[in-house]
Amino acid sequence: MNILTDAWIPVVVGGKRSHCSVSEVQSLSELSISTGRSDFDFAIKLLLIGLKNTDYVESLGDNPTRFLQRVSAKEGKLFPIGTLLLESPGANAIKHNTDFFVKRGGCAAMCTECAHIALYTQSQFAGAAGQGYYPARLFHNAIYLIIKDTVEKTVNANLTKEKQAINAYFSEACQYWLDDANSDIPCGICGSEKPTITHFYKKGLAERPDPVENPHLAQTISGRKYAITPTQTLIDIMDGAAFDSAVAIPPVSITENAKIGDDILCFSTFYDKASLKLVVHERFKLREAFPRKMLMQLSKATWQLKGRSNKPTEYDAGCVVDARKNMAARLLSGMDEGEAAFDVYQEMIPENTLSLSKQRRDAISSVMANYYATGEFFGKRTRSF
Repeated sequence: MNILTDAWIPVVVGGKRSHCSVSEVQSLSELSISTGRSDFDFAIKLLLIGLKNTDYVESLGDNPTRFLQRVSAKEGKLFPIGTLLLESPGANAIKHNTDFFVKRGGCAAMCTECAHIALYTQSQFAGAAGQGYYPARLFHNAIYLIIKDTVEKTVNANLTKEKQAINAYFSEACQYWLDDANSDIPCGICGSEKPTITHFYKKGLAERPDPVENPHLAQTISGRKYAITPTQTLIDIMDGAAFDSAVAIPPVSITENAKIGDDILCFSTFYDKASLKLVVHERFKLREAFPRKMLMQLSKATWQLKGRSNKPTEYDAGCVVDARKNMAARLLSGMDEGEAAFDVYQEMIPENTLSLSKQRRDAISSVMANYYATGEFFGKRTRSF
């Protein structure tokens, strides 16, 4: 399959499913790309950006090659096509019957188009799978893309000022070769009844591939990769792309091209000893900064206003968590900080508020009204981060 000229990108236009080529898909809505899998959809967007942000097309020249495949991979082992999917268990887990949480047998066959999308997704995002099978270079990283209303605008919004190395988008941590499409089993991804592929060859590399610099990856303040774990919330994910963040340096593409209020899509994979495989796919509005300090101050203040303690360092952890979640939910919906704070306190004041003294109720109202008007809480400015 020629990814540059063939119609291989699954789209839904006017309620009808079809396939488009790289050039044909550009004018369509960003939401038109529809594989039925969030990881495939994201991978296609990343691939389209890579075609324009690198010299990959030029590197192919007039010598057609099989996309991300090496014939030397046929010297390796033959695997079921379903193991290309990110959520599939590894060969070792299948061999020892330890695929308790991540089950085998989810997909027995793929059409040519879905198999190539799965191959690209695997080669860029999959984790390690044994000796010589190194993790993909974008594995366990937080990758952020700016999303616009059309595919072409989305691609252009993520291009960087300087062209990137080819391996930023087309890296290979293993050698692959798709077997021939000669099965009559329907495609387990799209349901196509065209001839399908049931197996692929995979061979490890002799040496670990070099680290890749990708312009869509966030970094921690210390310069290491900014990764997502199952315990992190949308607040943490948003913080990875914020211009003013306490935990991360935003990606180059965000710094160069994004504006406050832009739609951002974050993608990340997480493996935990093959017992848990998580794919994070979150969309949100870009903020200048996420008010972590304000959330902490407000959660402590909630405890104080509920009358359980006079010392801000001695507070009920459950109350703090509830306050922070309630505040975060309102801030994520776009509510103003002051308005959100007032709303949260009204909700979290106990139902027996009337049993409080009038002086106490008036004090609460006064504090909240002052915060709403000035952004100051207990004499401290909470809107400067």
